[in-house]
Amino acid sequence: MDGNYSSGDTTHGYNFLLFNSLLSNDGKLDQSVIDDVSPDDPAIIMFTSGTTGKPKGAYLSHFTLVNNALLTKESFDFGEPISMLIPLPFFHSFAAVLGNISMTAVPFTSG
Repeated sequence: MDGNYSSGDTTHGYNFLLFNSLLSNDGKLDQSVIDDVSPDDPAIIMFTSGTTGKPKGAYLSHFTLVNNALLTKESFDFGEPISMLIPLPFFHSFAAVLGNISMTAVPFTSG
């Protein structure tokens, strides 16, 4: 984001929230901000490269991201905070999902 947006803005019919707006003043997740989010709502939109035609967008739902986070947590021993190297390009779907999981979702789902 370039700073010209604020949480709750609507762009092309979609509402979005800035990450910091999900946190309350004490740095904890503010549940009231995300109460209206359905598990089937789009969380991220990935675009194809368009090598065989026009690029197409496909979304991953919140359920998909949370499910991936939980399965990743079960598969790997996440104890202390760790750093991850994901040797995949940003446009690769697994890199985007695992990168997001390692940065945000695992701390919220652990414990």
